[in-house]
Amino acid sequence: MEIKDLGDVMAVRELSLSEGGTDHRVVLVKLGMPRQLPDSTCYFVPFQITGVGSEKIRYEAGVDAFQAIQLAMQTLGVYLNKINQDVSGGLTWEGGDVGDLGFPSPPVSE
Repeated sequence: MEIKDLGDVMAVRELSLSEGGTDHRVVLVKLGMPRQLPDSTCYFVPFQITGVGSEKIRYEAGVDAFQAIQLAMQTLGVYLNKINQDVSGGLTWEGGDVGDLGFPSPPVSE
């Protein structure tokens, strides 16, 4: 299923991307409201990261709206950690410590 818009946005987080010392770029994480999948009892939650990388609208789906939100938050954590690695740790947000992007972190492999 391809999602063309976020619909109603329920949450936005602003992160800052530091590039080359003093330059900062705004990175926005947007989370759409849960919606029921067509012809299903399951729900999906669209999300988008803008300001860095692909700005494609993606989604996660679950058996209910809560599971869809949980999965979207986890997936956002994976995407943001990957982006942060790609930009040498330059992503931050005002509510977190260094390295904390405010989303669930993927498990560390040993």
